[in-house]
Amino acid sequence: MLARDQCWGVVDSVEAKKHATTADPWANEWLAKNYAGAGEYIVDSWQPGAEMTLVANQNYWAGKPYFDKIVLKVIPDSSNRAALLQKGEVDIAVGLSPDQMDALRGKPGVDILSIPSRTVVAMIMNTSIAPFNKKELRQALAYLAPYDQIINDIYKGRALSAKGVIPVLGQNFNPNFWPYKVDAPKAKQLLAAAGMPDGFEFTVNVKQGEEISSILAVTLQNAFKQVGVKVKIREVTNAIWAEEMASGTHQATIWAIGLLSYIDDPWYTLRSFKSDSATNRARYKNPRIDQLYATLQVATDPKEIQKQADEMQQILNDDLPYLWLANIPIDYAQRSSLKGFTFMQDSLLWFYPLQRAN
Repeated sequence: MLARDQCWGVVDSVEAKKHATTADPWANEWLAKNYAGAGEYIVDSWQPGAEMTLVANQNYWAGKPYFDKIVLKVIPDSSNRAALLQKGEVDIAVGLSPDQMDALRGKPGVDILSIPSRTVVAMIMNTSIAPFNKKELRQALAYLAPYDQIINDIYKGRALSAKGVIPVLGQNFNPNFWPYKVDAPKAKQLLAAAGMPDGFEFTVNVKQGEEISSILAVTLQNAFKQVGVKVKIREVTNAIWAEEMASGTHQATIWAIGLLSYIDDPWYTLRSFKSDSATNRARYKNPRIDQLYATLQVATDPKEIQKQADEMQQILNDDLPYLWLANIPIDYAQRSSLKGFTFMQDSLLWFYPLQRAN
C-alpha cells in the first residue's frame, strides 16, 4: 500500500488538474493509476498484476528515505514467496502460511516477526443468495467447524479461538454471546429446520497460491461432509476473489490472511455489516445493525458503548454472516539485513524507516 487506507494524503492539485476532463473533473481516472502526493515515495512504474516500482521522494519534508528504490512484486504462490526470501532474492515476504513460516524459522539470514493483533480469519457467507440466505444453514456450519484443530494443528497453537464479530483481543469483546462448539447433532437439527436434513452443497472461493486458504478450505470440507454438506473448493485469482465479493456473486469466500480490526472500536467493526457499506462482503442486512452503527458512531460513554457492543455481538453472532475461525497474530518474514521495521496498527508495511544493516 502506498498510503494508509483509512486516510487521505495531500494531493498536488496543480498536477491533478492537468489530467481532469469534463467527464472526470476530479481526475479520478488518472489518479487511479498515477501519483500526485507528497509522501515518502512516488510511483516510478507500474505493471498491473506484476510489479510496481517506487522511487524516493527527494523533497520529502522529513528527509529522503534510506532506500532510493523499492520494487513491489506480485508473486501469487506463497511457496514461491517463501523460497525467494530464503534465497535472498526478496527482502520481505507477506501472506505465508504457518507451515511456511515455520520452515523459515532459524534459517540463516531470515527473521520472523510475529505480533499479537485483532486479526481474524473467517469464511464469509453471502447472505443474499442461496444457500446462505438461510440463517439455520450458517449456524449449522458453526456447530461443525473444528476450532481446536484449526488453532492447534493449522496455526501451531499460535492463534486464539475466535468467538464472534469482535476479536478476542478487542476492548469490547464479550465471550458470553458465542454458543458454538463442535456438535454434529445440533448441526443436523438446524439443517432439518432449514428444510435440508440431508445436507446441501456450496462453493467456496480461495485465492490461487495462498496455501493457508486451501488448508482451511480442505479442513472445513472434511468437517462439513459428516452431515452431508458438500464443499466445492474453487481456486481463483486475486482479482476474481475480490471482484466476486464486491459484486455479491460469491457463495462463500475464505479470508485467510486476516481481517484486521486495527481501530479497536465496535463502530469500526460494524462497517462491514452496515446494509449499504462497500465492505459488506456478506451482503448482510439488518435494520437494527444499521441503527447501532449510527449510534456507536457518536457514542462517547464507555458503559453505553459496551451495552451497544454487547447487543451488536448478540445479533451478529446469532445471524452469523461470517463463520469466524481464529484470531491470528500478524506475521512478517524478512531478511536479517533489513533493519528499522516499525509495526503499524493497520499491518501495512511502512517503508520509510527501513534500512540496510551495515
